[in-house]
Amino acid sequence: MGEFEPRRAFEHLDKLAYEIGPRLSGTRGERLAAEYIKEQFKSYGMKVEEEKFAFASSTLCSKVGSILLLSVFISSLFLEPAIAFICSLATLAVVRVLPRLLSFKRSKNVVGTLKKENSKVRVVISAHYDSAPCSISRRVGLTLRAIMPPLAVFFEIVLLARVLGIISSWSILWGALAVVYIPVFCLRIVNISPRRVSPGANDNASGVAVMLEVARAMSDSPPDGIEVSFVAFGAEEQGLFGARAFSKRATNSLVVNLDTLGVGHLCIVEGNGIMTRRATSPRVNQAMFKAAQLVGLELKPIWAIFASHDHLPLLSSGAEATTLTADLDKKKTFEKILGIFGIKNAHLRRYRYLHDPEDLPDKVELANLERAGKLVLEFVRSVKE
Repeated sequence: MGEFEPRRAFEHLDKLAYEIGPRLSGTRGERLAAEYIKEQFKSYGMKVEEEKFAFASSTLCSKVGSILLLSVFISSLFLEPAIAFICSLATLAVVRVLPRLLSFKRSKNVVGTLKKENSKVRVVISAHYDSAPCSISRRVGLTLRAIMPPLAVFFEIVLLARVLGIISSWSILWGALAVVYIPVFCLRIVNISPRRVSPGANDNASGVAVMLEVARAMSDSPPDGIEVSFVAFGAEEQGLFGARAFSKRATNSLVVNLDTLGVGHLCIVEGNGIMTRRATSPRVNQAMFKAAQLVGLELKPIWAIFASHDHLPLLSSGAEATTLTADLDKKKTFEKILGIFGIKNAHLRRYRYLHDPEDLPDKVELANLERAGKLVLEFVRSVKE
């Protein structure tokens, strides 16, 4: 295999984030990025495929879901207890399936493959190429994500208690709940706008840039006995739709997903979630830590509290998958508290320009791209051995 050249990687990043710019799923920017990635794969002599799929706008789902839940809450003041409870449960069920009901837009994955005869191992290196709609306040957005699920569950409990006759002064209790419930869901409706889209230099032109340069380096001398697929996922920021579309093809693969590599220390995502937790592949994680030692890098384990990554649908399909990312170090109080409750290495994103109009190429550290690229190349070498 050839050497990773960070200058080439940064040229890809600059092309995606500066020349093409914002790449909201389903728009011209995303289509131009997909075409650029496709042409790069072809220039490396790879077999190239496109995998098209439908997706739902996360902004639309969020707004529609919030409006539905808010409408049911307001209606509950006037409806009979049993009817209000049933309507609320039905609305929660509808909100859960909104991404399927509202899948009107189109995106695609771009897949480039290097394969030799008698390949016994399949490795997938992936990265999403779309960029995110911007929230008015990311801190507000994270707070809402933490508050809304327990708030909705608490409201169901209150409605059930009302049906059972435990609650008598409903109008007074409803008014007390409204002080929190209505502002929270109204904020959710207005906090994200599809008109403001991040150029996505760090998230995730950095991951795509590293993936493309690793693909070029490998194409000079493809590894024996290994099929290596490079997958550029579309519509990640809309709910991991690209990874979901590809998931069945990832069965029995070793997957390293690259996401937001441009700033901070390199990290391996050990798992995701708080209430519902999903661990990544111990085998792939260990191989990545071993590769990091061989190239002289420090790789930190993190547990992503709120972040979703493209490895999640792949794990569900039977792949052994993880995500390589990077972020700043400073520990937050909330993360320390979660450690008490058994979540080790709990982590919130600390890169201040995430999902922000200022996520530009000048914020990305060239040395980070080089470190990530060398690590991924060493990982593939270790799989070969």
